[in-house]
Amino acid sequence: MNAKKYGALERKLLLSLEILRLQEEVAIIEKEIQENPLVIDKPKKGIRSVASFLRKEKADSVEKELEAAKNNLKTYSDLLASKDGLFIFPKEELKEALDSFFEKDNGARRLTMGLEVGLAEARKDYPVLLRADKSREAISEFLFTDKSVIGKMLEVYAYSLSYIKGEGGILQEQEKDKKLGYLFTGLGGGISLIAGWTGVGLIVGGALGLVGASFLLHSAYKKNLTSNPSQDLLLFSAFVVGNDIRKKRFGRRAIKEIKKAGRVSDVENYIHSLVYGITVYNFRFKEYNDEKAKNALILYLEMIDNLRSDAEYLAFVERANVNENIKKIEAANKATDLLKELILKDIEKKKLP
Repeated sequence: MNAKKYGALERKLLLSLEILRLQEEVAIIEKEIQENPLVIDKPKKGIRSVASFLRKEKADSVEKELEAAKNNLKTYSDLLASKDGLFIFPKEELKEALDSFFEKDNGARRLTMGLEVGLAEARKDYPVLLRADKSREAISEFLFTDKSVIGKMLEVYAYSLSYIKGEGGILQEQEKDKKLGYLFTGLGGGISLIAGWTGVGLIVGGALGLVGASFLLHSAYKKNLTSNPSQDLLLFSAFVVGNDIRKKRFGRRAIKEIKKAGRVSDVENYIHSLVYGITVYNFRFKEYNDEKAKNALILYLEMIDNLRSDAEYLAFVERANVNENIKKIEAANKATDLLKELILKDIEKKKLP
């Protein structure tokens, strides 16, 4: 399958998952109504009990939520259909299509798609979810056979974003000695933090599933897939930490393209790109001592170092966009600090009796 067709399929799968989440919301609310039918007390001397009145108020509220959930599903489906045509898979077919698509995946593509689906709830063009936690768990179960994965990824993403922005972590102090990837305390204000990002997302023409950062240099990619220069940096970040990219494929030309992407990216997308990579890395590898994990981390540290050194050159030598480049330097430094916290605290944890 050529890159363009591969990308088109990938987009269909992602958008189908976004639609499925809205379908799950409808099903969740319908189930709530079925499991909690309204029972009206017989009025005594024409006066209905307070408890009966409150039950009716609650039932009316849930019915309105069901109507809103159905409207969200229809509105968003119509919007996508107007842009992409008819593409939504039935649930069973979608499962088969995903399993086939990820057949040769090393784990990175499924993770990145799961993260994309999770981040959609913070997008301005995605409907406001009425059962965010439950529908998130339903999609996570569907994609990973584990209802907690997407929520955990979003928690790590929100924590990392807050950390690199210098706003402090959103997690409780006593939880910081745990491995971030295994934290799931509820997102709380995390999504509101992420929601400030308009974001480009990873999938424009389907670069997620392509093999390795070297593909970013391929003319077919440049011609058919890229539509936003900032997206290149996001893609590099996901590729480097998620895929098994060999050192020899991460040469001078790749570094040159990374620096170029870092220059054209605004600070907000620059930070989100670093956060994206750290999040995927944290879930891609169960053991940091694994050789593939080490290789990915070496390349990611090299990527961060190249981004930082280029921003330093621009700020201090060329005196170009000084304030913006200083913010990029600080973001790169914070990303390195976060990786240190993530990995060294995990090592210390394993030393405990």
